[in-house]
Amino acid sequence: ATTLEILDLQPDDVLARCDAAWLLLALDRPDEAGEMFRSLRRTDPEQEHELYAIHGLVIVEIRRRDWRRALNLAIEATRLDRYDFTTALLAYISSRLFDQQCAVTEQELNDRFELEHREHRRLHAEAVV
Repeated sequence: ATTLEILDLQPDDVLARCDAAWLLLALDRPDEAGEMFRSLRRTDPEQEHELYAIHGLVIVEIRRRDWRRALNLAIEATRLDRYDFTTALLAYISSRLFDQQCAVTEQELNDRFELEHREHRRLHAEAVV
């Protein structure tokens, strides 16, 4: 069964929702990916899991080039994390808003989010076992 079929059968399956959000983002379907990250945030409210969902929403808005919305979400993420990836997202978005150079590239952000996704998925997969 595909990830989306699993979600039809088990709508509260956090691991399937995580995979679906990632897949929709990879397929460049930002509206659907955004909705999936929002639903993941509602079904997986633990702090580190919520942070993953917010980071996913930030990446969606970066891909849409909606810098103001991306900035608002990144600022929201700072209530959970003020280091590393959240800070890199803030720096990148700010550089786009103010037409400045940034030490971090969009590709580096995507790569870092992929690592976060893998770790998030691993945590959920281990919880299921």
